[in-house]
Amino acid sequence: MFLGLPLSSNAQNEYLEIPEFVFDKITINDIIDSLKNRKELIDYLIYQRPGTENTVVTYLACKNINSEHLWIISHDSILNNRELNMRTIFSYKNINKTGAIKKEDKLKFKPPMLSVINNEVVIYCNTKKQIVFYFEYGENITTYSPSSENNAYRKKWLEIMRKVLL
Repeated sequence: MFLGLPLSSNAQNEYLEIPEFVFDKITINDIIDSLKNRKELIDYLIYQRPGTENTVVTYLACKNINSEHLWIISHDSILNNRELNMRTIFSYKNINKTGAIKKEDKLKFKPPMLSVINNEVVIYCNTKKQIVFYFEYGENITTYSPSSENNAYRKKWLEIMRKVLL
C-alpha cells in the first residue's frame, strides 16, 4: 500500500516520518500500486493545495521510464489526467534539500494529518533510491518548525510545480 509501505519506511533517516492521513489516499494508492506493479514508476510527487469551497485538490505527478503523467484528484475522484510535456518537476537539482528534516522537529505535538488549510503539501518518493519525504509550505505548518534555509529550496521547487501543474 502507498502509505503503509513506501511512505512510512525510513530509508533516509534524516527526514521526518510522514503523518498517517493524506487526502485522496485511496485513489493515490490505486494509481501508485498500478504503476509499481508494471515496474514503470521511478519518481512520484503528491502536491496538495486548497481548492474552492473548502476542498483539497491533489496533483499526482509520476515519472515513468518514458514519460511523466499527471492526475488531478479531489474527494478520491480523478478530475483530469494528462501527460506532462515538461520534465522540470523531477529535474530540480535541490529536491533532496526540500524535505522536512529531523532538525526541524521542534513541536511538542504533531497532528495525525498534514494541513492543507492555508498551506501547500508535497510528498515525494524516488522508488529506485528509496527516498521518501514531505514538506508543508504556507501559513499553517502543523508538523514541524521550518528552517529558513530549507524553505528557500521548498519555495523554488513549489514555483516550478505551480508553473507546470496548474
